[in-house]
Amino acid sequence: MTGWQRRLVFILVAANVAVHYGDVPAWIPSLALLFVGWRWLADIYRIPCPGRWGAAIFAAAATFGVWAEFARLIGDPASTALLVIMVALKTFEIRGYRDLMIVTYLCLLLLMAKLLSSQTLLITGFMFVDVISVLALMHLYHLPYFKGGLPWRRA
Repeated sequence: MTGWQRRLVFILVAANVAVHYGDVPAWIPSLALLFVGWRWLADIYRIPCPGRWGAAIFAAAATFGVWAEFARLIGDPASTALLVIMVALKTFEIRGYRDLMIVTYLCLLLLMAKLLSSQTLLITGFMFVDVISVLALMHLYHLPYFKGGLPWRRA
């Protein structure tokens, strides 16, 4: 696993989080993008990331914030808000191939959560590009060596 593969995953997570603006309160995707940006900077500049306990504290605080916002944790908007935050927090745990695959699959789940609230033509176009990007990235994980360029055709 190389650094550029992780950075591609960070871009994918950021795109799938940003599409949720308007569906959930603005502080939720903003906080999630802050976490993804923190992880990006930690990857480039070796800034320390929160450990397991730090991520658990952030998760507990975000869960409390979602509960305070929606007065429940069950239901479409509350569950989507929790998913957005938790996927962003999952980027702190990326260490190897398995973690990359899990976060990539979670991006597909974020996309499906977006379809619960909006099924417009614009979102359909975004979904098409996003699914192709996810599949190309997964194919890239399985290449024995980098041959140059993302494998768009096979995706």
